[in-house]
Amino acid sequence: MCVHITGDALTINSRAVSANIVVKVPRHTRIIVDGSVIRGRIGDTEGDVTLKTDAFMAFQCGKVAGVAIEVGSDGDALFDIMEMNGPLAVKVGGGAPCCVTVHGGKITSLAKKAGKGTFIDTNGANIK
Repeated sequence: MCVHITGDALTINSRAVSANIVVKVPRHTRIIVDGSVIRGRIGDTEGDVTLKTDAFMAFQCGKVAGVAIEVGSDGDALFDIMEMNGPLAVKVGGGAPCCVTVHGGKITSLAKKAGKGTFIDTNGANIK
């Protein structure tokens, strides 16, 4: 497992079987999670979030800015975002099932490159 802090970004790269990471970051810090992180939660950082996986991933996010999600062809992913204010980009390889739910906020742009197994629910979020 690797945790990098570079400038205003926190990167977690994990192929670990089991890990529990608790990191406090300043507001607006960019968070990057890359690897086989099974379950995770990101609080109200109000920063950009990038989530990349080739395996199963279930993530909850509090109040964040832009969100980029990339799921490989072997992935199976569930993302629950309480509030976001920025762009949403979802890229899913192959026919991997992926569900993204945004409960509130403003999605400034929506980019989706995914197969039939991808579902994006903007629920209470406004899309510009």
